Amino acid sequence: PEIGISRVYETEEGLLVAKLIPGGPAELAGIRGPQTKRERRGPFVVERIDRTAADTIIRVDDEKVATVDDFLGNIESRNPGDTVTLTILREGQEVTVPLRLGGEVPQVR
Repeated sequence: PEIGISRVYETEEGLLVAKLIPGGPAELAGIRGPQTKRERRGPFVVERIDRTAADTIIRVDDEKVATVDDFLGNIESRNPGDTVTLTILREGQEVTVPLRLGGEVPQVR
C-alpha cells in the first residue's frame, strides 16, 4: 500500500516527514512536510528549507514507531484502502490524523 511519504528522518521523537508525494494519501490527509521559505536579499532570492514546520510521526494506530523499519513494517502489513491513524507531533502538540492507504506506486521506467 502507498502512504504518500517518500522520505523521513529518524529523530529522538519519531520520524520527521522530509518529503511528501504531491496528491498522495499523506498530503490529502493533511500531513505536513517541510516548508520552503523565500526572502529577497538585494538582487537575490534566497530559499531555505524550514524543517520545523514538518510533522513527526510517533505512532501508527497504537504502535510506537521509532525507526523507519517499524514504520514500513506496520504499513506494509496493511492493504490498499485500509485506514490507519497516525499520531504526529505538530508544533509541540500530539495530533491524530486518519489516513486511507492508497494503491501500489507505479514503477517509473
